[in-house]
Amino acid sequence: MDDDFGLWMLHAAPLWRQNLSRALSRQGLCELDARILQTLTSKSDPLLQKTLGAVLRSEPSTLARSLQRLEHRGFLTRTPDKADRRAFTVGLTAQGTEIAITLQGILRDAFAELFCTDDLTD
Repeated sequence: MDDDFGLWMLHAAPLWRQNLSRALSRQGLCELDARILQTLTSKSDPLLQKTLGAVLRSEPSTLARSLQRLEHRGFLTRTPDKADRRAFTVGLTAQGTEIAITLQGILRDAFAELFCTDDLTD
């Protein structure tokens, strides 16, 4: 691996996060919100909240706050798990699926803006 790659990433990462934050805030979302939506989109079934937290490497309280915001906005549902009523399963609503698809374009545009690419769909 090229030694310059690590240095390049060191400089590119904060710019990426800045572009991403700006793009997500226009949708009223934060990075964790986007990661939750994208993760749930990639799964065919709802996930246990605890499993989602492990996949995202998120603290339970931080995850819970994001899930509450997303649920309040109608993007996802949290329902008690049938096997363990103390646990919750998390799944996307139709509106959540729509915003997740929209996010894919937002992420593509943020990437293009950062790297000044003309078209990433080729």
